[in-house]
Amino acid sequence: KKTKKISSLRLNIFEDYKFLFGFLYKLILKIHLIVLEKMDLVVVMHQVMKNKLNPFINTEIKVIPNFIDEKSLAKFKKQNIHSEIIKLVFCGSLIKRKDPFSLIHAVNELRSKNKKIILNIIGSGPLLQKLRKKVKQLNLDDCIFFHGHVDDPYEIMIDNDLFILPSITEGISRAMLEALYLGLYCIVKDVDGNSDIVQDNFNGFLFKDNIELCDKILDGENLKNYNF
Repeated sequence: KKTKKISSLRLNIFEDYKFLFGFLYKLILKIHLIVLEKMDLVVVMHQVMKNKLNPFINTEIKVIPNFIDEKSLAKFKKQNIHSEIIKLVFCGSLIKRKDPFSLIHAVNELRSKNKKIILNIIGSGPLLQKLRKKVKQLNLDDCIFFHGHVDDPYEIMIDNDLFILPSITEGISRAMLEALYLGLYCIVKDVDGNSDIVQDNFNGFLFKDNIELCDKILDGENLKNYNF
C-alpha cells in the first residue's frame, strides 16, 4: 500500500496496437486499459494522448513531453551549406507504422519531375529487404541509401536539409526533436503530438495525406535557405 504504481506510455496504444498485435489488438488494448486503471499515475508525452485516455480510465494522467540531450548534440550542429540537391533523411525503425514505402514513392515521383534528390534511410527492421527490392525495381539505387542501425546517426543527419517522418502514428519522436535541434527542417505527418512541435513555414511542414508529401518536400526545400 505504500508503493506508488506509475505507468509511462510512450506511444498511442489505440493506433499502434493495430500494427503490433493485428486481430488481437482490441483484446490486448482492453487488458492494458484495465492495468492502467489500477495505476496511481499514468504519464504520457502529449495532450492528445491524455485526451484519448481520459474517457477510459479514472487514473490521474500527467503530460511529460519527450526530451533530448542537448549537451551531447551541440557539437553536431548543422552548417548552412546549400546545394541544388534536395537532401532528405529518415531515422527510425523500418516497420509498417513508420510507412517508409511512402518515402520511396515520393522520391520516385520527384525524380520523374527531374528533381535532384537524395534520401538517406537510417534504421533497420522487418521491411528492410522489401524496401531494398522496391528501390532496385524503381532504379533509385543512385539516390536512396540505406545506412542500417546507427548508434549515433548525427553525422549523417547534419549532411541533409530535411528530416522526414511519414509515420501513421507517433508519440513525440525523439529523432524529430534531435533533427530540429541540429538545424534540419522537418516534414512530418500531422498525427498525435507532431503538431505540438512542427509549425508550417517555420521549422517545417505537416501533411495529412501522402498525396501531399511531394509538395511538402518542395515547400521544405524552399525553407532551407532560412534559419529557424
